[in-house]
Amino acid sequence: MRERPEDCDDRAVRQALTAWDAETVSLAHTPAGFGDHHWTATDTLGRRWFVTVTDLTAKSHYGSSPTPTGHGRASPASCNDSPGMRTPRTAG
Repeated sequence: MRERPEDCDDRAVRQALTAWDAETVSLAHTPAGFGDHHWTATDTLGRRWFVTVTDLTAKSHYGSSPTPTGHGRASPASCNDSPGMRTPRTAG
């Protein structure tokens, strides 16, 4: 998605990254498309991250009532009660 999500701001993304011990020094919304929302980040150790925020309720393959629990998802509170956040991956 090219537009920023209304219910998930940069502060929430930064907070969610702390679950993976990533204290960010830079964070930028990345309008990459692909049906989800994306950010790039750099942490205090110089690691680069590509972060994806997914609205699980908009993905029918997750079922009729997806939950953001389980491997690879932060709690819904991470993005102002949005459905969930996938595990961020380092850019290498």
